[in-house]
Amino acid sequence: MQSVKVYADPSASELVEGFRRIRRGMGLAESFPAAVQREAERVALRPVEPGPGRADRTDLDLVTIDPPGSRDLDQAFYGQRTAGGYRVHYAIADLGHFVDPGSELEAESLRRGATLYSPDTRTPLYPPVLGEGAASLLPGVDRPAVLWTIDVDPAGWVRSTVVDRAIVRSRQQMTYEQAQRLLDSEAGGESLEVMREVGSARLRIEEERGGVDLRIPEQQINKTAGGFELAYRSDHSVERWNAQISLMTGIAAASMMLHNGTGLLRTLPPPAEETLAGLRASAAVLGLEWPRGLPYQAMVRRQSPADPRSAAFLAAARVLFRGAGYQFFTGEPPDQANHYAVAAPYAHVTAPLRRMADRLCNELLLAGGREAPDWLVTRLADAPEVMKQAERRARELESRIVDYVEARLLAGRLGDEFDATVVQCGGKGCVVQLASPAVLATAEGEGRLGERVRVRLTSADPESGKVRFDFL
Repeated sequence: MQSVKVYADPSASELVEGFRRIRRGMGLAESFPAAVQREAERVALRPVEPGPGRADRTDLDLVTIDPPGSRDLDQAFYGQRTAGGYRVHYAIADLGHFVDPGSELEAESLRRGATLYSPDTRTPLYPPVLGEGAASLLPGVDRPAVLWTIDVDPAGWVRSTVVDRAIVRSRQQMTYEQAQRLLDSEAGGESLEVMREVGSARLRIEEERGGVDLRIPEQQINKTAGGFELAYRSDHSVERWNAQISLMTGIAAASMMLHNGTGLLRTLPPPAEETLAGLRASAAVLGLEWPRGLPYQAMVRRQSPADPRSAAFLAAARVLFRGAGYQFFTGEPPDQANHYAVAAPYAHVTAPLRRMADRLCNELLLAGGREAPDWLVTRLADAPEVMKQAERRARELESRIVDYVEARLLAGRLGDEFDATVVQCGGKGCVVQLASPAVLATAEGEGRLGERVRVRLTSADPESGKVRFDFL
């Protein structure tokens, strides 16, 4: 992960108190109920032993690759070259080993749905004794896992998939930066080289099948030694390759669900014609050529986030991602089985420490679909609404915190002028993206999409999170 530091607040305690007020205002729990905590502490002591239904695969040289400081480690990777291409071993934290159907722990996970992230802390799906301890794929310790073994041909196409329970032991916890540095210096070894080769091949396949690759600079708030920083985030190549391994696993999972006749798919319908027409109009306003017959996906891939006109177009292109959700089915596949951005059927299975649905999907595939027990079918049927509410809370929390930090950052700078780019227009004003600090806010007046402008700060209220600029 790369970022440009643009802000560090020396009074970090004031920011932390602001984050707490936001979470309390949303009704987010600061701790787990006593009964849930006791149960988590008890099941965390369950032994992990090889036997029928759980193979000992501590021989695999698995590693995890995550942002710095991560403790909730969902996935571990090991890749090797074979005579027919590659074999990918993808170990996923096995929450089914700890979470019993009908337990207090499961009920709390259904209430929460997903882990929510704040700059100072996380509001976890599971108590830390599990999510950052006994269930996390931390290095040097035996852990229960759902082990995906995927054989891939030299061109990146999946040839076979096997899903089993296993005991695994991660050899090392890496950051994206560390993994990228090893690969760049040709010191990554066979496994990381396989991630690069398979990930690169899957990126090509994604383009061929019409997948969407929206590389938009995102705002994020990072915790630092001196406080917090507000930055625009970009990714390392290894992060994209790792994401492709996860996507490949999710596509394989969906294929198995459709074959078995029962599943929980992550879906996104194709955009309406009027939505695409509006996006074409935005491209025309920006002066970007969109040749007749060129698909949306290919148009997106032509854009560089470093170009202000392209950045504005990419920001507008996010409108096509509205409507993503989960679809449970049993028997006939649903009419809407595809995920438009993935350009294939897709399921969430690789982040069970952070998403409730992933635990259920792994349990379903281990059970063989139609042989799934009644309790699991009931949970799967309820999952779309559970995850919808969790995603709503995550979006609201992120938006409130970013708005608060922006307003705190700018509160003492009324009247200052800034360089910015217009990334959205409509109604009575436009949304502008400041070059520094990393702020997105409304500017009153008229502007053109993609235009570089000067703006003056006219208001910044931390309590409401409202920031306003005027065009000069």
